Amino acid sequence: MKNSSRRSARARVGQGRQLGPTETLLIDEFVVNYRRKNIRNLVIRLREDGTVDLSCPLDVSRSQALKFFKSREAWIRIHQEKTGFTADRPVREYKTGETYRLLGKVYRLEVISGGRYSSRLRSDEDVIVLTVPPGKTAVDTEKYMINMSARHLRRLLEELVPRWEELTGLQCSGWSISRMRSRWGVCAPSTGKLRFSICLSQLPVEEIEYVVLHELAHLKHPNHGKGFWDFIFSYMPEAEYIRGRLRNKIDYLPPQSDAEHNM
Repeated sequence: MKNSSRRSARARVGQGRQLGPTETLLIDEFVVNYRRKNIRNLVIRLREDGTVDLSCPLDVSRSQALKFFKSREAWIRIHQEKTGFTADRPVREYKTGETYRLLGKVYRLEVISGGRYSSRLRSDEDVIVLTVPPGKTAVDTEKYMINMSARHLRRLLEELVPRWEELTGLQCSGWSISRMRSRWGVCAPSTGKLRFSICLSQLPVEEIEYVVLHELAHLKHPNHGKGFWDFIFSYMPEAEYIRGRLRNKIDYLPPQSDAEHNM
């Protein structure tokens, strides 16, 4: 029977048992579920939630698998448009018991019906109490939750940016939070403005601090040369470890709306 919920692009044919955990990677704008399996060939599949599965044989290196994936990016975009399996579709139903990651902590959702949207964190119980108006869809609720996440991220950045400005002696002319899937942050040295991805709202504080330092450092060192990294390591010796974590994992949080904060 043909499975109409997904399509696949294959180097050759092969199926088998998964060995080891699934890694979630961000490759360009794609959220990729990377798996090593006992199969003969590389396989790419699109999923209904907008993510992409990349299954890799045991004798194929990670770099070879990523090279294969990049060679198929045009195919992926075309078929996402045809099928509607894009990252703009919600991955949660927003029902009690589902989980939601906020500032590095995983919360369980407790969903109740009410007159208007609201949310309350019970941090001691790792619970987000979410009030949803009757008749609202998961897409509606996801927009609210993303804006809620942006508010928490904004409050944290209002502390971190000035703190790191004082520590480094560098001063940005303003910063904002916006939709970015392929970057955690951006610095425009010519204007002194910084921009941070809404997806940072999922990360632990130490990783967000690294991104703040990284973007501020570009005000002094526009490229990633030796001077840039010497500057970073002088303030954050563990930066290489944090950078490695950021390059290899991202939890799926589809940005549906801009959440700007201008200073």
